[in-house]
Amino acid sequence: MDLRSEVICTPRASPAARNKFLRVPHTDGLQPLPSSLLSLFTLPLGRLVLRSVLAEPFTPANRPRSQKNPSSPLPSDAPTTPNTNTTEEAVDDDADADADESVDSFFSRRFGEAFARTLGSALIHGIYAADSRQLSLLATFPQLRASETRGNGSVIWGELGPPAWFKSQSYAEEEEEKWEGDQEWEMGFRRTAALFSFKEGMETLVRALVEALRRFPNVVLWNDTAVRRIGIDTVDDDSGGDRCPFLVC
Repeated sequence: MDLRSEVICTPRASPAARNKFLRVPHTDGLQPLPSSLLSLFTLPLGRLVLRSVLAEPFTPANRPRSQKNPSSPLPSDAPTTPNTNTTEEAVDDDADADADESVDSFFSRRFGEAFARTLGSALIHGIYAADSRQLSLLATFPQLRASETRGNGSVIWGELGPPAWFKSQSYAEEEEEKWEGDQEWEMGFRRTAALFSFKEGMETLVRALVEALRRFPNVVLWNDTAVRRIGIDTVDDDSGGDRCPFLVC
């Protein structure tokens, strides 16, 4: 959509990006978030992160049962140390690969309740302005489930251990193939920008998306139209009765 000239960003090295604070109930004032290795040892929230992250690889695999197969046993015999299996798609329990849960549930069982209540909840409030107990993990952070699967039950092992080393190389190659246009600008932006917006605000992106959609001959845009229902229906045509979504306005 050629919006590069409209982008403004906050560099990662700027004070605004490095100095972040969190209002934690039952504490005095704002609590600074860790922004360096030293702060992991000196700040209360830093120590919470450090304890939770170091303990996570030694927490046995505890993915919930899938609703499709509630009788599937949990992996009770999972090792208490990281598994060194480097298979990219290693799964701790195949039957539970599609089991969903709330974001709060995921953070609680992998990183502890204190981490989930304090940092996990704040993360969801900041991104979605919602309750972490009400949002689906697979809908919001599917990459965390992928890391847990890759690490045989451990998110940290799946992100930083040998299973991730093999993934990183292939992922970098795939990302390089996806980039189009000014690759140097885009890769530089990803490395340096902590936050970004547009000169005329985030509405710039919405307007550009609308204009881009107008150029497609098979897209019809309805403005100022209330949607009463969204559903799935069967189309009886030469396609063999394919099911497709529909709107009731």
